[in-house]
Amino acid sequence: MANKSNNEEEIATYIEAYYEELANEEEIYLEEIEEELRAYLLSLVTDSFRSAPMDLRGPAKANS
Repeated sequence: MANKSNNEEEIATYIEAYYEELANEEEIYLEEIEEELRAYLLSLVTDSFRSAPMDLRGPAKANS
């Protein structure tokens, strides 16, 4: 009976470690996607700013 209990504990430990590793991989994946989306959205904002009419960009700076 003690052997069965030990096996169950080992299985439970293995399962816990497996799910923990899965959660870590998911977190890394989501962070990478977040970085890619942030870069993409910033590029859209930058492109929109460049193509905006001058009066929307604020006062023109004098060249020194």
